[in-house]
Amino acid sequence: MKNSQESIINNINTSQEYQAAKIIYEAFKRKISVLIKDQEIATELIKISCNFECAFYIAFNNDIVGVIGMRTLKCSFLKFKYSCIRKYFSIIKSMILYLILNYDNFRKQPDNELKIEAIAVKKEARNMGIGTKLLEHITQFAKEKGYKYLSLDVVDTNNMAKMLYERLGFVEIKKVRYGFITRRAGFTGSSLMKKELF
Repeated sequence: MKNSQESIINNINTSQEYQAAKIIYEAFKRKISVLIKDQEIATELIKISCNFECAFYIAFNNDIVGVIGMRTLKCSFLKFKYSCIRKYFSIIKSMILYLILNYDNFRKQPDNELKIEAIAVKKEARNMGIGTKLLEHITQFAKEKGYKYLSLDVVDTNNMAKMLYERLGFVEIKKVRYGFITRRAGFTGSSLMKKELF
Protein backbone atom coordinates (compact mmCIF):
# COMPACT_ATOMS: atom_id res chain seq x y z
CA MET A 1 0.00 0.00 0.00
CA LYS A 2 3.02 2.29 0.29
CA ASN A 3 2.96 3.13 -3.43
CA SER A 4 -0.85 3.39 -3.56
CA GLN A 5 -2.73 6.59 -4.15
CA GLU A 6 -4.74 7.52 -1.04
CA SER A 7 -7.89 9.62 -1.08
CA ILE A 8 -10.68 10.58 1.30
CA ILE A 9 -14.03 10.22 -0.44
CA ASN A 10 -17.74 10.54 0.36
CA ASN A 11 -19.36 8.86 -2.65
CA ILE A 12 -18.68 5.18 -3.25
CA ASN A 13 -19.85 2.63 -5.81
CA THR A 14 -21.63 -0.68 -5.17
CA SER A 15 -18.41 -2.67 -5.05
CA GLN A 16 -16.95 -0.23 -2.53
CA GLU A 17 -20.15 -0.41 -0.46
CA TYR A 18 -19.57 -4.14 -0.06
CA GLN A 19 -15.91 -3.49 0.88
CA ALA A 20 -17.04 -0.96 3.51
CA ALA A 21 -19.62 -3.40 4.93
CA LYS A 22 -16.94 -6.12 5.21
CA ILE A 23 -14.59 -3.71 7.02
CA ILE A 24 -17.33 -2.78 9.49
CA TYR A 25 -18.16 -6.45 10.06
CA GLU A 26 -14.50 -7.34 10.68
CA ALA A 27 -14.01 -4.42 13.08
CA PHE A 28 -17.12 -5.31 15.10
CA LYS A 29 -17.08 -9.08 14.48
CA ARG A 30 -17.10 -10.16 18.10
CA LYS A 31 -20.09 -7.97 18.93
CA ILE A 32 -22.02 -8.83 15.78
CA SER A 33 -21.36 -12.58 15.83
CA VAL A 34 -23.05 -12.89 19.23
CA LEU A 35 -26.25 -11.69 17.55
CA ILE A 36 -25.80 -12.99 14.00
CA LYS A 37 -23.67 -16.10 13.57
CA ASP A 38 -23.54 -16.19 9.77
CA GLN A 39 -20.89 -13.77 8.44
CA GLU A 40 -22.47 -13.45 4.98
CA ILE A 41 -25.88 -12.58 6.42
CA ALA A 42 -24.33 -10.11 8.88
CA THR A 43 -22.31 -8.41 6.13
CA GLU A 44 -25.34 -8.23 3.84
CA LEU A 45 -27.48 -6.72 6.63
CA ILE A 46 -24.79 -4.12 7.29
CA LYS A 47 -24.59 -3.30 3.57
CA ILE A 48 -28.34 -2.81 3.13
CA SER A 49 -28.64 -0.92 6.43
CA CYS A 50 -25.94 1.66 5.77
CA ASN A 51 -26.69 5.10 4.42
CA PHE A 52 -23.33 5.32 2.66
CA GLU A 53 -23.75 9.05 2.05
CA CYS A 54 -23.46 9.65 5.82
CA ALA A 55 -19.83 8.59 5.92
CA PHE A 56 -16.32 9.28 4.74
CA TYR A 57 -13.94 6.67 3.41
CA ILE A 58 -10.25 6.33 2.79
CA ALA A 59 -9.44 4.52 -0.42
CA PHE A 60 -6.12 3.23 -1.74
CA ASN A 61 -6.39 2.93 -5.52
CA ASN A 62 -10.22 2.73 -5.23
CA ASP A 63 -10.14 -0.01 -2.56
CA ILE A 64 -11.80 1.08 0.68
CA VAL A 65 -9.51 0.68 3.70
CA GLY A 66 -11.24 2.90 6.26
CA VAL A 67 -14.79 4.03 7.11
CA ILE A 68 -16.18 6.64 9.49
CA GLY A 69 -19.96 6.88 9.69
CA MET A 70 -21.89 9.70 11.32
CA ARG A 71 -25.28 10.56 12.74
CA THR A 72 -26.87 13.99 12.82
CA LEU A 73 -30.50 15.11 13.00
CA LYS A 74 -30.70 14.76 9.21
CA CYS A 75 -28.66 11.65 8.55
CA SER A 76 -27.85 8.32 10.15
CA PHE A 77 -25.12 6.02 8.84
CA LEU A 78 -26.47 2.77 10.33
CA LYS A 79 -30.18 2.12 10.65
CA PHE A 80 -31.34 -1.47 10.49
CA LYS A 81 -34.79 -1.98 8.96
CA TYR A 82 -37.06 -4.59 10.48
CA SER A 83 -38.18 -5.77 7.02
CA CYS A 84 -34.56 -6.48 6.02
CA ILE A 85 -33.80 -8.37 9.24
CA ARG A 86 -37.05 -10.34 8.86
CA LYS A 87 -35.83 -11.80 5.54
CA TYR A 88 -33.30 -13.87 7.49
CA PHE A 89 -34.82 -14.48 10.93
CA SER A 90 -38.03 -15.41 12.75
CA ILE A 91 -40.47 -12.72 13.90
CA ILE A 92 -39.28 -12.81 17.52
CA LYS A 93 -35.55 -12.86 16.70
CA SER A 94 -36.08 -10.08 14.13
CA MET A 95 -37.78 -7.88 16.75
CA ILE A 96 -34.98 -8.47 19.24
CA LEU A 97 -32.27 -7.80 16.65
CA TYR A 98 -34.09 -4.68 15.45
CA LEU A 99 -34.16 -3.23 18.98
CA ILE A 100 -30.55 -4.15 19.82
CA LEU A 101 -29.02 -3.10 16.51
CA ASN A 102 -30.89 0.23 16.50
CA TYR A 103 -30.32 1.00 20.18
CA ASP A 104 -28.27 4.12 19.43
CA ASN A 105 -30.91 5.44 17.02
CA PHE A 106 -33.49 5.56 19.82
CA ARG A 107 -31.40 8.07 21.77
CA LYS A 108 -32.06 11.77 21.25
CA GLN A 109 -29.53 13.41 18.97
CA PRO A 110 -28.62 16.98 20.03
CA ASP A 111 -28.83 19.37 17.07
CA ASN A 112 -25.40 20.87 17.84
CA GLU A 113 -23.62 17.50 17.88
CA LEU A 114 -22.27 15.17 15.22
CA LYS A 115 -22.11 11.59 16.52
CA ILE A 116 -19.56 9.16 15.12
CA GLU A 117 -21.55 5.94 14.77
CA ALA A 118 -18.76 3.72 13.51
CA ILE A 119 -15.10 3.92 12.68
CA ALA A 120 -13.38 0.92 11.16
CA VAL A 121 -10.11 0.22 9.38
CA LYS A 122 -9.32 -2.80 7.24
CA LYS A 123 -7.10 -5.21 9.16
CA GLU A 124 -4.22 -4.96 6.65
CA ALA A 125 -4.26 -1.14 6.86
CA ARG A 126 -4.21 -0.77 10.64
CA ASN A 127 -1.41 1.17 12.37
CA MET A 128 -0.95 3.32 9.26
CA GLY A 129 -2.74 6.42 10.57
CA ILE A 130 -6.01 5.72 8.71
CA GLY A 131 -8.18 6.12 11.83
CA THR A 132 -6.45 9.37 12.72
CA LYS A 133 -6.96 10.75 9.20
CA LEU A 134 -10.66 9.83 9.27
CA LEU A 135 -11.14 11.46 12.68
CA GLU A 136 -9.29 14.61 11.59
CA HIS A 137 -11.39 14.78 8.42
CA ILE A 138 -14.72 14.39 10.21
CA THR A 139 -13.61 16.97 12.80
CA GLN A 140 -12.97 19.49 10.02
CA PHE A 141 -16.28 18.58 8.35
CA ALA A 142 -18.18 19.06 11.65
CA LYS A 143 -16.53 22.46 12.22
CA GLU A 144 -17.41 23.59 8.68
CA LYS A 145 -21.04 22.55 9.23
CA GLY A 146 -21.19 24.50 12.51
CA TYR A 147 -21.46 21.63 14.99
CA LYS A 148 -20.30 22.43 18.52
CA TYR A 149 -19.46 18.85 19.54
CA LEU A 150 -18.27 15.56 18.13
CA SER A 151 -19.22 12.48 20.14
CA LEU A 152 -18.69 8.73 20.06
CA ASP A 153 -19.00 5.63 22.20
CA VAL A 154 -16.08 3.29 22.87
CA VAL A 155 -16.26 -0.05 24.66
CA ASP A 156 -14.21 -0.63 27.80
CA THR A 157 -12.00 -3.29 26.18
CA ASN A 158 -10.84 -1.09 23.29
CA ASN A 159 -8.07 0.78 25.08
CA MET A 160 -6.10 1.54 21.90
CA ALA A 161 -9.07 3.36 20.37
CA LYS A 162 -9.79 5.23 23.60
CA MET A 163 -6.15 6.44 23.76
CA LEU A 164 -6.40 7.62 20.13
CA TYR A 165 -9.61 9.53 20.86
CA GLU A 166 -8.07 11.15 23.95
CA ARG A 167 -4.96 12.11 21.98
CA LEU A 168 -7.23 13.82 19.43
CA GLY A 169 -9.07 15.84 22.11
CA PHE A 170 -12.01 13.64 23.09
CA VAL A 171 -12.91 13.58 26.80
CA GLU A 172 -14.84 10.89 28.62
CA ILE A 173 -18.23 12.29 29.65
CA LYS A 174 -20.03 9.23 30.97
CA LYS A 175 -19.44 5.52 31.64
CA VAL A 176 -22.14 2.90 31.24
CA ARG A 177 -21.82 -0.59 32.77
CA TYR A 178 -23.63 -3.53 31.17
CA GLY A 179 -22.06 -6.29 33.27
CA PHE A 180 -22.68 -9.85 32.16
CA ILE A 181 -25.22 -8.84 29.48
CA THR A 182 -22.53 -7.92 26.94
CA ARG A 183 -19.63 -10.05 28.18
CA ARG A 184 -20.00 -12.58 25.33
CA ALA A 185 -19.67 -9.68 22.90
CA GLY A 186 -16.27 -8.82 24.41
CA PHE A 187 -17.08 -5.86 26.66
CA THR A 188 -18.84 -5.04 29.91
CA GLY A 189 -19.24 -1.29 29.54
CA SER A 190 -18.71 1.73 27.32
CA SER A 191 -17.71 5.35 27.57
CA LEU A 192 -19.40 8.30 25.90
CA MET A 193 -16.67 10.66 24.72
CA LYS A 194 -17.02 14.20 23.40
CA LYS A 195 -14.82 16.75 21.73
CA GLU A 196 -15.69 20.43 21.85
CA LEU A 197 -15.13 22.05 18.45
CA PHE A 198 -15.57 25.74 19.28
